[in-house]
Amino acid sequence: MIVKHAFRACCVIAVAASATAQTPARAAATRSDDCPRDPVSFHPCALAKARTFTPPRTPDDLELKILMPAYILSELKAGFQIGAVLFLPFLIIDLVIASVTLSIGMVQLPPVMISAPFKILLFVLVDGWNLVVGSLMKSFY
Repeated sequence: MIVKHAFRACCVIAVAASATAQTPARAAATRSDDCPRDPVSFHPCALAKARTFTPPRTPDDLELKILMPAYILSELKAGFQIGAVLFLPFLIIDLVIASVTLSIGMVQLPPVMISAPFKILLFVLVDGWNLVVGSLMKSFY
């Protein structure tokens, strides 16, 4: 799955670079000998290097320097999605409980004492562990 996304990203970069090709005079003006040879560092001539990038023929042709960022980004995306799905319902429960306790005058009572059982109940009712572990497993396949 990760290899397929990285393969698509490489093809998109190559197509975008060829679509935005510069005139020969401008391309010669952007080329310089002080471009770093290190493929990890960013330099203004990185786009010029991207224009000469040829997409790999097969997913096996991808290098590790392309696969690692693709893998990290996909895992970050999965983590943020899981976090949003878990955080938003709990935030709504906290806001509702806090507004109810304040409206009936229970200012001294911390809303967490009342909202914690509701959060646990919600997590158990929607089978939270199955959803969390299932979405983690789906991110690998």
